[in-house]
Amino acid sequence: MVKKIDFENFCKFTVADWVRCEIPERTPDYISYSGSAYWCLGNKVRRLSDHWGKVSSCKWLLEGKYSRTFVCAECFYDDFRSMSVFFYD
Repeated sequence: MVKKIDFENFCKFTVADWVRCEIPERTPDYISYSGSAYWCLGNKVRRLSDHWGKVSSCKWLLEGKYSRTFVCAECFYDDFRSMSVFFYD
């Protein structure tokens, strides 16, 4: 059985393709050691960051590409996939 992905575990060994969006008008729910900001928005998460691609234990693309662009993007929890079902390069 695959564990449901949510704000507590989306950042652990996942693959996702994020889509650009607006920065939320409230304080982030979490800020990482690298300075990326995260907001939990019900069924999705938003991230404000300048690094996309290999992110910690994850592979998070920005609209299908690796990027060093400072941008806010979002991804629905249902669109995250566990790294265990993908070949990671």
